Amino acid sequence: MVHHGERAPHDFDMPADAFPGVDADAFEAFRALKRLTVAYRHLMMKLFAERGTHPGQGACLFVLEKHPGLSQRELAEYLHVSAPAVTSMLQKMEKAGLVERTTDPADQRLTRLSITEAGRDVLAGLHDVFGRQITVMFEGFDRDRILEFSSLLEQMTDNIVRSLRAGKTTTGEA
Repeated sequence: MVHHGERAPHDFDMPADAFPGVDADAFEAFRALKRLTVAYRHLMMKLFAERGTHPGQGACLFVLEKHPGLSQRELAEYLHVSAPAVTSMLQKMEKAGLVERTTDPADQRLTRLSITEAGRDVLAGLHDVFGRQITVMFEGFDRDRILEFSSLLEQMTDNIVRSLRAGKTTTGEA
């Protein structure tokens, strides 16, 4: 288990001076964010494994819960993964009885996806998993710190989205 101030597995262990022109404080913030994402992934994998599922399957179930009846292609788009990756995952989920495919009555060429009753049971457990993750992650935070953290993450997300929309991969060039 990683405690405050300890390094998470696979820490981003590069010196700040390896990135010329990058502010040292911004680099340390980036390193902390990287450590957070690695630690979060480990926590997520552990909690999902306790439920006998994989995070990718959880993502499929969450998307289908919000958007029932998607086609396989539409699901792949929502998950930002390739169609073959979704096909493989859906085959496993269908075999486990979590999802089912039905032919679209309006267009026989399309197959629509839905969550089965067993899938809904798994989904209820996954809601519990995410609740536990949130509780663990924000233990010891007061409301003001949570709101500030959320605001900072939103600003970082906006910066990235703006850069992507502008076709930039760096701040200097498109």
